Amino acid sequence: MTPDLGVPGSTSDPSPRKHYKGEALLLAALSLTNRLDGVTFEDCALRGPAVVYPLGRIVFEDCEWDAPANVVWWDRWPEEVTGVLALENCRFVRCRFFGVGFLGDKNLVALAQEHMPT
Repeated sequence: MTPDLGVPGSTSDPSPRKHYKGEALLLAALSLTNRLDGVTFEDCALRGPAVVYPLGRIVFEDCEWDAPANVVWWDRWPEEVTGVLALENCRFVRCRFFGVGFLGDKNLVALAQEHMPT
């Protein structure tokens, strides 16, 4: 049984909610398993410090970051990684990211940097 640590997503069921709207959230506090799958965030402020590792289909619609793309997106795609939050099949709509870095392969990083302000 997973202990309740008194933070969002840390109950005896480590699965987070599937939808967050209009909330300020610490990404690291959302999942004890270091993975969020199929979660939608709308109008949320998502705070780090955090490094995320996108898997599957990730959608960003009208989002904002606190740093330019070349600082937020890192061209790294290790075979194994620890200490990061995996995001799988998640959707972010009108969200703001603060202190969050993203790992990705060269193609993903190039695409992200092309569509984000510098």
